[in-house]
Amino acid sequence: MARLVDVSCPMCGAPMRIDPSAPFATCAHCRTQSRIERVGSGADGAPAAGQPVIRVVVRGGARLLVSSLAVTAVLALMVLAGLAGSYFFGGESDALPDARLAVDLSRAAVPLDGHHAVAVLGDGSIVVSSSSGRTLRVDASGNPQAILDLPLPAARAQLAGLAPDPRGGFYASLGGAILHVVGGAAGPALPADRAARTYGAIATDREGRLHAITASAELVRVGADGLPVQRVALPLPAGIDPLKLRAISFVPDGRVVITGPHGPSAFWFDPTRGSLTPIAGSWESIESTLACMPDGSVVFEAGRQLVRIDAQGRAASLQIRRPTGLQFGALAAAPNGDLVALSRSGNLVRYDASLLR
Repeated sequence: MARLVDVSCPMCGAPMRIDPSAPFATCAHCRTQSRIERVGSGADGAPAAGQPVIRVVVRGGARLLVSSLAVTAVLALMVLAGLAGSYFFGGESDALPDARLAVDLSRAAVPLDGHHAVAVLGDGSIVVSSSSGRTLRVDASGNPQAILDLPLPAARAQLAGLAPDPRGGFYASLGGAILHVVGGAAGPALPADRAARTYGAIATDREGRLHAITASAELVRVGADGLPVQRVALPLPAGIDPLKLRAISFVPDGRVVITGPHGPSAFWFDPTRGSLTPIAGSWESIESTLACMPDGSVVFEAGRQLVRIDAQGRAASLQIRRPTGLQFGALAAAPNGDLVALSRSGNLVRYDASLLR
């Protein structure tokens, strides 16, 4: 019997169990078919255009699986000169008439190997990453800047989240460790002690402090050395793996919104009381991460439409025009109240704050 390996879908991030000797694998959640590619250790190569790729790294006769095209621990920075004109189109696009800007990342000359997470930085630029840790930075006008392959802190690293650093750059949770990326370079994986690398989803609060979910179901504030300096127990329902939580985000009043595993689960968490409350609604599934807006509202994708829950807990569908087949998997709030949305197929869209009220 073939040995099955657990990975994440490079398109939507849903968990998958695959036979590494098979030619293809199909995600049960988004139905995306990924090509399984077997390579020798140390291979990096250029990503294949179009179909997502899961690479099986063969080392000394043993197969280790990495859902990634960034399989080396060497930092690779590739400047993407002249790509903006080839796949950037403005907010007046017929397909997305309500968007301030829209970028089709799938048409890039050097594409990502999936579209898993998005974060908006303090300067208005946007960072998009695949589950393997390949990141693309886009400036506030929608022009792509550079691709960065984050160094893998573990052989089977999977991206668990991105978070902006108000002082500059961003954080990436990858393989249980946290990387700080500033100016196109990633610092060392923190904490240095591999036994302490137990982090999943991450977020920064209003003061710019970094927080993370741990494997032991805690919300912790992370110090400069990558170790917890404050812990709060997270009373998750039975059967939910804390490292499978898709995202966390801070509301201005100090509460935390938690996007659960794929399905309808999402929660409010009050760290001061230690209370966890489900976000209830009529939707069958929450398809995206939840974005906390500066006004205290929360926006997410459900039933192929954007839903907003205001600060008083009232839910309403947003009347935003877009193609029927476009589905967002990751959302992030901009400091000015705009919403940035990333689809699984690579559409990066920014909506004005006025459309979210």
